[in-house]
Amino acid sequence: MDQIKKPEKYKDYLSQVDPKLLNQWREEQDRLKKLLIEEENLPFTLNPNDKSKPLLKRVAGVDISTLKDDRSKAIAALVVMDYSSFEVIRN
Repeated sequence: MDQIKKPEKYKDYLSQVDPKLLNQWREEQDRLKKLLIEEENLPFTLNPNDKSKPLLKRVAGVDISTLKDDRSKAIAALVVMDYSSFEVIRN
């Protein structure tokens, strides 16, 4: 996989992160890469008329951002939504 050239600001950001934490992040990223599935072979369908597989019920998204004044701290969010209505599930 080709490396994407990172802007200088990215290098400044990395210099502010504890090297041990940065290494943990890289190890986790490598672990997750091994789980990547590149072909579509889903056990569910997005089409409510397709009765051959169960209909997808929920979708989720996640985001993580570091604090501007302290790059060693981060805030993460996870949102789970009903796929058919895109309403956030609060339970």
